[in-house]
Amino acid sequence: MTVLSKDIAISPYDIGDRVVVSGGKHGTVRFIGETEFAQGVWAGIELEQPLGKNDGSLQACAPKRHLHFAGKRYFTCKPPYGIFVPASKTMKAPSQTPGKVVQTKTSLLRQNRGLGGSRDSLSSIGRSSIASSRFGIVKKPGLPHHSYSTSTGRSDAIKALKEALQEKERHLEQVMRERDMERSEFAHLSSGDQGEKIMKLQSEKKALEEVLLEKEKNLEDLAFRLEEETISKECQLEELQKKLSSVVLD
Repeated sequence: MTVLSKDIAISPYDIGDRVVVSGGKHGTVRFIGETEFAQGVWAGIELEQPLGKNDGSLQACAPKRHLHFAGKRYFTCKPPYGIFVPASKTMKAPSQTPGKVVQTKTSLLRQNRGLGGSRDSLSSIGRSSIASSRFGIVKKPGLPHHSYSTSTGRSDAIKALKEALQEKERHLEQVMRERDMERSEFAHLSSGDQGEKIMKLQSEKKALEEVLLEKEKNLEDLAFRLEEETISKECQLEELQKKLSSVVLD
């Protein structure tokens, strides 16, 4: 037997959910709410292994300070599979499926319609469960935006990464275009420089050829003048020799 409580809305899990309690023990939530033996919101868990302390009530296992509460039943299970733990120290097991949560909640409402508790709260929970089942939506009390915020944050991160990648690709394309333009300009300038160098060398060659031709002409003139001087000197020498011979004979 499972009992619903008006305090279910403040818990991050529902009755019928599979949870993990301290020590790594697994079980199913059978009760959530306030109890007479202690203040705060408690969760009654039916463990999967006989590692509990009771059968869903304080009967036969209540400590001496709780003897006046003995016999109070919050849910029913085989002893010693039952255990009471603070609701805040219990976590929902990750293997629970949304469809199973909706069916379990609806069946629990039908089974426990005649038990103690608020009839208005049961009706409200029932309407919420039916609406959730009809539209395929399972709302987890206490964590209404967890999955949405997680998926939204993941989508935002993926979107940011895609935008960064696109920006990098655009930057790379721009760099490649600029590099191609620089290569083209360099090739053009290189070809122009080579042409100018060739023209300059040709001009220098022509100038050197003209200088060489002028030098050759000057050399020829000097050679001709040297030859003339040589002939003139030889003639003068012969004249002197003749005069000297005539003087000696006289």
